[in-house]
Amino acid sequence: MCLIVNIKSVSRATLIAALLLAILLSACGQEPSQPHATAEPIRVEWVTFTGEGFELDLPASFAESGSTEIALDVSIVTADGSTNMSVSRVQDPALNSWTLELAAEETVADYATREGWTFLEQVEMAGESFDTIRLSVNVAPSTTGGTEAVTVFQYLIIDGDTLWALSYGTLESSVAGWVDLFDQSAISFHLVD
Repeated sequence: MCLIVNIKSVSRATLIAALLLAILLSACGQEPSQPHATAEPIRVEWVTFTGEGFELDLPASFAESGSTEIALDVSIVTADGSTNMSVSRVQDPALNSWTLELAAEETVADYATREGWTFLEQVEMAGESFDTIRLSVNVAPSTTGGTEAVTVFQYLIIDGDTLWALSYGTLESSVAGWVDLFDQSAISFHLVD
């Protein structure tokens, strides 16, 4: 549990740190001299993953390591290493007055300050337990150190004094095969005791 004094600057920094981790791990699966192959079909069997106070479903390719546990702020990666996911949480009483729109506005404003980042879109979605806003951003290969841009989808969820950020990253050439799966995974997010 984090207690944050300056929610505007620290929560944004925490969300961006999770996003950067997702970006860096997405780029790790690339071979510098070869583009990423996307011909392999994405498995759509679902596996429930459990973390500290939450559960969500992910495609089975995330479970090929044998673990279905998610630690906060630690990415889990698909077997081929080109797609990843992480969950971050910020808690502060000031969040009781925040809306999803404000959280999205603050996060998008931070994206604009980063070289090589291009904000793509903001989409409001209704989840099983929470509403969410999906933000998507493209990050240039010069920023990730890879040979291809990385697209990151970040889903923001507010529950009282807690802001959750679910971050999914994949290579730009793989987005079409993943975005619907990321959406399904994010809307499956729910709290557990």
